[in-house]
Amino acid sequence: MKQFIQSIYQLTNWIMSLVYMNLLWAVFTLLGGVVLGILPSTVTLYAISKKWIQGDYNFKLHQEFWKHYKYVFLTSNKLILIVLPLILIAFINLLFIVEQGAFQLVHLPFWGISFLVGMTLLYIIPTYNTFDLPLLGILKNALFIMLISPIQNLLLLLSLGSLLVIYYFIPGIAFFFNVSVFAWLNTFFVMDATKQVLVKKQSV
Repeated sequence: MKQFIQSIYQLTNWIMSLVYMNLLWAVFTLLGGVVLGILPSTVTLYAISKKWIQGDYNFKLHQEFWKHYKYVFLTSNKLILIVLPLILIAFINLLFIVEQGAFQLVHLPFWGISFLVGMTLLYIIPTYNTFDLPLLGILKNALFIMLISPIQNLLLLLSLGSLLVIYYFIPGIAFFFNVSVFAWLNTFFVMDATKQVLVKKQSV
């Protein structure tokens, strides 16, 4: 009984931490004027998710968020040089498909490009938080790890897709957990993919 109560307490504490981190993400995004705040805040969100996944809970959330946010504020904003072009490529491809109307075989390459770009975007921030690389190195590593991790990609898409469905049908949950749970799931599967790649490199 004592163990059950302790498990409930830990689960409740973890849920409240996710809610609090979601709030911190919003506050620090606004603190940077949104445009300059969103990437540092998001990178910090992912970095703390990584700590939790690794079993590190020995820190005060608001203090750690503020410390990491300040540390990555300038460097993380450089990621816009990668993120923005990728978003534009995906947007232009999807815009072309929509304007063409009914599905055609010629659309397949455009769907493929949009899919690869979208998956690469999911790997950018976790890669940034794992490797100390220049921008081009981050992009190349994110793309490489994504391309050779089909199982993790499938699990990532299934988990994020399920999460978005839950958010759609229960919008109240999305209000409290929208970014934090997404970041945790994203980080979990990309970390697993990265770990598998590193193990393979060491065995060669």
